[in-house]
Amino acid sequence: MHRRKHSTSATSRRKRAVDSRRAKAVGDKSEEVDKEASDDDERPLSPRDDDSVPAVEPPAPASLRLPQDVELLPGFSAPPGFDEPLPSEDDKDETDNTSSAEGPTDGGAEHVNFEGLYYTTYADNNTHQEIHTPLADLATSSHSCRVVRSVPAAVRRQLGLSHFYQRYTEAYGIPVLSSARVPDAALRRACYIVRFLFADVRAVRDSYRRRRGRVAVIGRAERTTQIPEHSSLGPAWDGRARGLGATESAPVCTIGEENLLNYGYPADRWHTEDIGLHEFAHGLHLLGARYALPDWERRLEAAHRAALRRGLWTNTYAATNHIEYFAEGVQKYHNVEAYSQHPNGIHNHVSTRRALLQYDPTLHQLVAEIFPCGNTYISRRQGGFQAASDSARLKLEYPSCRLEGSTTQPSPTRRPTEGTTRAPARRTTTARPPSVACTDGHHYCSSWARAGYCRSNAGYMTVHCRRSCGVCGQCADRNGHCADWARRGECTANPGYMLQSCRRSCRVC
Repeated sequence: MHRRKHSTSATSRRKRAVDSRRAKAVGDKSEEVDKEASDDDERPLSPRDDDSVPAVEPPAPASLRLPQDVELLPGFSAPPGFDEPLPSEDDKDETDNTSSAEGPTDGGAEHVNFEGLYYTTYADNNTHQEIHTPLADLATSSHSCRVVRSVPAAVRRQLGLSHFYQRYTEAYGIPVLSSARVPDAALRRACYIVRFLFADVRAVRDSYRRRRGRVAVIGRAERTTQIPEHSSLGPAWDGRARGLGATESAPVCTIGEENLLNYGYPADRWHTEDIGLHEFAHGLHLLGARYALPDWERRLEAAHRAALRRGLWTNTYAATNHIEYFAEGVQKYHNVEAYSQHPNGIHNHVSTRRALLQYDPTLHQLVAEIFPCGNTYISRRQGGFQAASDSARLKLEYPSCRLEGSTTQPSPTRRPTEGTTRAPARRTTTARPPSVACTDGHHYCSSWARAGYCRSNAGYMTVHCRRSCGVCGQCADRNGHCADWARRGECTANPGYMLQSCRRSCRVC
């Protein structure tokens, strides 16, 4: 879910009308995926079908509205698994300056979401002016995710944080927060997601940090509206949302403990979804990429409009608007999206990076621009995910994409680093005659090549669009270390370089 600041003067005149429209609002990802388990839910994440590609120009759909029988707004009662005693208002520190559902406090501001479908207010300890004043300090290149401690006084003062927040860690200077009721493991996992999302593009990370972006974990026994920045949303949101994306006026991404740590159903109503990645992607977008990457936002909006005109994403959540289009794309790109053989109002068959490239290469490209270093996301459904998250070493800051903790940086060409334990094997390659199969495997290849995919999506293009990418000639390695790098798995880990410069060793010719 996402909201944009839109100043207004009063709330009472609109509340009745808005309440009647609220049931039609397209909400946060967690409310959308509340559905009964079905055969589609248990299907593998990726149907390995290379032929599942769209028609060249499918007719535009008559309507992109979700079907009437899709329940967009769950009941307002607490979800199953949340029957523990909820904290009372007395549990909050007396200095916690939040507002009730009746309206904002003096520190509040009124907002309407992008579609104008629901009306909310926002309040925290900052003044309205402070909320929109960027910080002077930039993000860092380090983290302390494994060390969960009390909220530093300097951080509390700088961001005007409520005393509801008692626990803290950070990645790149971006705070990860919770009350005292949340286990440290949940903060560490949330911190890993921050590390992963903001590792690649320094400018995006800096923008999120300067706009006071942060992350908060909602405890399993806590309500969504107990998060101070969400405290004015009203009690209905406690039944419909367990995670929200950061916005200018409420610069906090939130996610429930039960989803972060994969407690499963019934504790987690949205157990098939990585809600954290989705909601944090909203923050990356709205506080980061839209400011840091010139022309990226315009291209995203244009891509969404073009996709709908072509009939893509019909009856899915990605059709909602360009913001959900991107967040859904992030989940698919990192292979943690739920799969449905047929569109069900939320998902369709596109649930993996490979399927996304075939179905909507423009969205694939826009997401790839945020993650150019090729880090692999550790899914919460993977065995031992917590230990793997804690110990993961990521590649930072394109174009160097240096490994965390590295003292030297690889060259801007992103060639794999040479091994240190033994000399890399050098082999002389014998040129082969031009391949007789110098063809394109897809009728969109020439268009994709003109759009720059031969370089940005080399893993697919140099295999399936060889003619358009001009890689048909001699079957040779351009570097004497190619064979060694290929044995170390670089053809998969670093396809942007390897599939063009080490074609023989990677067996793409």
